[in-house]
Amino acid sequence: MATGKIYTGVFLIALAMLLLELLLTRIWSVTMWYHFAFVAVSLAMFGMTGGALLVYLLPKFFPTEKTRLHLCLSALLFGIATVFCFLCHLAIPFMPDKSLSGIFAMALTYIVVAIPFTFSGIAITLALTRFSKQINYIYAADLAGAAFGCLLFLFILNFVDGPTAILFAGFLPVLAAIFLAPDKVLRNKAIITAVCIGSLCVLNAWSFSLNKPLVRLLWVKAAFETRPFFERWNSLSRISIDGNPKYHFAHPDWRFSKQLSENDKMKDMLLSVDSLYATGMPCFTGNYQDTEYLKHDVSFVTHYIRPNAKVLIIGVGGGRDILAALTFQQKSILAVEINSIFTDILTKTFADLSGRFALNPSVTLINDEARSFASRQKDKFDIIQLSFISTGTATGTGAYALSENSLYTSECWQMLLNHLTENGVLTCTRDYFLDKAKKPLPGELHRLISLARSALERDGIPNPQEHMICITQIPKSPIIEGLAGVTLLISKQPFSQQDVAILDKVVADNGFHYLLKPGFVADPIFQTLASGQGVAQLQEKFPTRIDAPSDDNPFFFYILRFQKLFGVTATDVGTYVTYTKAMEVLFELLVVVLMLTAGCFLLPLALTNKSLQLRRDLPLLLYFAAVGLGFMFIEVSQLQRLVIFLGHPTYSLSVVLFSLLLSSSIGSLLSAFVERKFPNRSSAAMLACLGLLLGTTATYMVISPQVLLSLGSATTAERIAASVAILFPLGLFMGMAVPFGLSLASKKSPSIMPWLWAINGATSVCASVVTVAVSINWGLSCSFWTGVACYLVAFVAFFASSRLSNQE
Repeated sequence: MATGKIYTGVFLIALAMLLLELLLTRIWSVTMWYHFAFVAVSLAMFGMTGGALLVYLLPKFFPTEKTRLHLCLSALLFGIATVFCFLCHLAIPFMPDKSLSGIFAMALTYIVVAIPFTFSGIAITLALTRFSKQINYIYAADLAGAAFGCLLFLFILNFVDGPTAILFAGFLPVLAAIFLAPDKVLRNKAIITAVCIGSLCVLNAWSFSLNKPLVRLLWVKAAFETRPFFERWNSLSRISIDGNPKYHFAHPDWRFSKQLSENDKMKDMLLSVDSLYATGMPCFTGNYQDTEYLKHDVSFVTHYIRPNAKVLIIGVGGGRDILAALTFQQKSILAVEINSIFTDILTKTFADLSGRFALNPSVTLINDEARSFASRQKDKFDIIQLSFISTGTATGTGAYALSENSLYTSECWQMLLNHLTENGVLTCTRDYFLDKAKKPLPGELHRLISLARSALERDGIPNPQEHMICITQIPKSPIIEGLAGVTLLISKQPFSQQDVAILDKVVADNGFHYLLKPGFVADPIFQTLASGQGVAQLQEKFPTRIDAPSDDNPFFFYILRFQKLFGVTATDVGTYVTYTKAMEVLFELLVVVLMLTAGCFLLPLALTNKSLQLRRDLPLLLYFAAVGLGFMFIEVSQLQRLVIFLGHPTYSLSVVLFSLLLSSSIGSLLSAFVERKFPNRSSAAMLACLGLLLGTTATYMVISPQVLLSLGSATTAERIAASVAILFPLGLFMGMAVPFGLSLASKKSPSIMPWLWAINGATSVCASVVTVAVSINWGLSCSFWTGVACYLVAFVAFFASSRLSNQE
């Protein structure tokens, strides 16, 4: 009989489990690379499946009469292993190469991080399968704990660093062990362990505030990291500065220049984002003659043709775009930055060192997600600027999505065009690569032009090429061979002869080059992309995607097509190796998780003798596999989709995950009511609820796009409320599926319940990877409807299993 202490213990274990999963994604984006973080989390989650299989394969080791003891021990070991294995991970350099030592280091890392999840898997499996009369309530506690773990993740990194948050995640299951302890002796041991881990957590938080943490990251991107001078964490990133900022400066062309002169080491302070990407914070002296160099940067050519402008800057970073607008003496500057660490650096932490330019009266600095913020604005702007905005780090959604970006879609750019004045200009600056003959490679540049054309066409503009100008700056000594910068200008009105004449002079004076302007194209390919005529035929010649990303497929940076994945390199297609490597890793991970999922089906068959029962229980196995796949297909696709609607990744994480998990928890409680209300016709009632689930998911996909579209200019609070309202019925019925299946299994085949739970877990992890692959190639809608199809299979399997049960 489960008691309140059991429910509390399960709640805390599930809370710690999801919190740990999300925290590790954030930390691994720093210590590894974000795509390896995605791999590590996926494989670590198989640890939970391994725990469930252990309970099934070793029934003598987990006897029913010792369930409470093993619940307590597994929770206690979950907490201890979290701390110990994390310390081991910090000490292991992650070397992503194909040498024997590199493969061993990666394998060791993946194994180490899976250990805590194995103990959590044992605990949850024991709780769900040994208290069959309270399955609904225990599963509800499990889902509610996961929901609040998601919510806790959003706030904890605003107060402590990543390693301290991991220590706190290790404290929670030990706290659960106190509630689950069957006797006073074990309870006292759990209390002592909780005091030790809790003390370490507090001590590390205090020492981090002094910039001398006891537990810190040692190996970052395969290199030993010295103690940073400055370090701050949140759910979006870790921002750090190495060494003393008085000496950590770079030339204004640090993005392209290899060599710095002593006289130039006073311009930009480098801020490291997840120890991979860097942004420069100008150190303004108060004299605008010292910032004249910004007038020779291709990123800011728009200011020449739109003086005295109202400027909207999307993505502030270190504030270089703000200082450039001030240098050009623009009328007003509204700058939007999603990462609060950057806004704090510019206005508080290093305000004096930066020259306080972000506090200029003509500058308004906003901490918000740019797309949702811009869509709510009633004002129109003369210039809207996006410079080097990328998503190369794992945000809170990183455990569930490889990397989407809602700013590079045709719907977003159409919205931005509608927020321009009549002669306003949207400008976007990106990197691109040249081949040895100095010709542009088919990387982001080609897709950027297609994106501009698509946005203009959506706005009803018939001749997009007359509304586009593309200018490139080719550095003499780039950091990466072939790297260049390109700025694309897009206007609602055709560019005037005066605009072109001004830019002609700027291009000539600074050694820039035109790639595209009214009446001129440097390459016939640009003509095709800008006009849109013959793009489909052109696509067949390229291994990369040159179509415009949309809200249904917001993966701008993943330009390499799956069918061309192998046999080409990043250099061949003109993109960063990070993005092509991510696609390769996704494919490799897909193969691995499919093999591991197959192993969850086959291993128990090989190690046990249950062939006769299997024939009878095959519908149940299929049911739990389909439910695991369906839940994750829908959850992950909506997590990716609502990032676009809600804007902020943390809003998406909190609203989608929290709403679905919490409503699913309530659905699990309601499933108990259904079974009590219809004791003699419980199978028919369960089938009716599963039918309602199918109807709800289909209705959701038909209605939700129109609802979200109608709320394009709503406030953040209104968007959150609308998202919760449309997600809640979905989660309510999805939460009933697992309790219904376990209830049927407890009556029909109680001995295989741990195996069924393991299959559900394995297919869930598998689906989280497959969904990303499907979304990148065929869109988020396809992923969602695949989830609906999985629930249809589950409905048929449940019907077949219940009929077999009635016949017996």
